[in-house]
Amino acid sequence: MKRIDAPGHVNNRFHDGNPTLGMQGTILSADWLNTVQEELAGTIEKSGMVLDKYDNNQLYEAINKLAKNQFNESLAIKDKPLSIKVNTDLIESDLTTSLINTTEIIEVRYALSVTSNISAGLGISVYLNNKEILTESYLLPKDRPIRIRLTDIIKVEKGTNKLSLRWTADADGDDNIVKVSNRYLYLREVKT
Repeated sequence: MKRIDAPGHVNNRFHDGNPTLGMQGTILSADWLNTVQEELAGTIEKSGMVLDKYDNNQLYEAINKLAKNQFNESLAIKDKPLSIKVNTDLIESDLTTSLINTTEIIEVRYALSVTSNISAGLGISVYLNNKEILTESYLLPKDRPIRIRLTDIIKVEKGTNKLSLRWTADADGDDNIVKVSNRYLYLREVKT
């Protein structure tokens, strides 16, 4: 995008001019008009829509569509850090919320950082309303933090939906700890 710089502009702003004083108004240059046109048309096309000369609401619809396709930080849930003692029972962390009020297809992305004081195996399962929707296993190196991201597309029903995260850690010895921090859950609507 660029501001108008054609003859007659005043500080890159349009000026009406004043013929009685001999002051020329800003000339609309093809360069500037094409820049504005391509910015507007490009936004509409990037949203997946086709330009329609009879629809004067396309830019608004495109901006809304593009905004909905981004992960909404207001729907990011930060969970508290977690320490898992290896070779113990399952640890469960519930994130219960009424995020979706209609039947929707959403993408769930779970991101976390993990550090272990030993080499260990870590199992993570994500449950929606007590039904497993995603499970992953990782080998953790000793004393080296790693970043993990889990992603899945799910369908949620109207009302309150309970997301549960279940953890297990396995290694030699019972006094070892796996530390999990920076746990975030992101949700976004997926248009079909």
